[in-house]
Amino acid sequence: ASRWAKYDPEAAMAWLATLPPGLERDDAVSEGFRHWLGNDRLGAGEWLRAIANQGGDPRWVEPAVALYSLRISAESPAEAVAFAYENMRDPELRKAGVGNPVRYWLLQDEPAALAWLAESDFDEKTKGKIATIPAGLRANYERFVKKRE
Repeated sequence: ASRWAKYDPEAAMAWLATLPPGLERDDAVSEGFRHWLGNDRLGAGEWLRAIANQGGDPRWVEPAVALYSLRISAESPAEAVAFAYENMRDPELRKAGVGNPVRYWLLQDEPAALAWLAESDFDEKTKGKIATIPAGLRANYERFVKKRE
């Protein structure tokens, strides 16, 4: 999937959608989409949004949703949180997919992020974990801000 995604990412992802559910497919979706996202962020994002807008239950693409949301979270955290939250059904993947985007949002607009988190359907323990910002994430965000200045 990784090699194929470098040359024809849509075909690679279409093939991955036909595979049986499981950890191997999730890993392949992650790696294939990671390559696509690295080479063509705009195209990968447009494709993923089109898949999400089709409706239904595209759980096979949730690993890509998590990656995309993380990729855009430093510059558009509220958008990243909304996209991951709305397009991830697996509870564990959803926690992970929403967690870091919320943390980036906390660094940019803490009151808004905390208000969103309070209204979310996560349990209190999960909310507490998400609201904790690791030092490494704070440092990554600070480097991102300096690059933009």
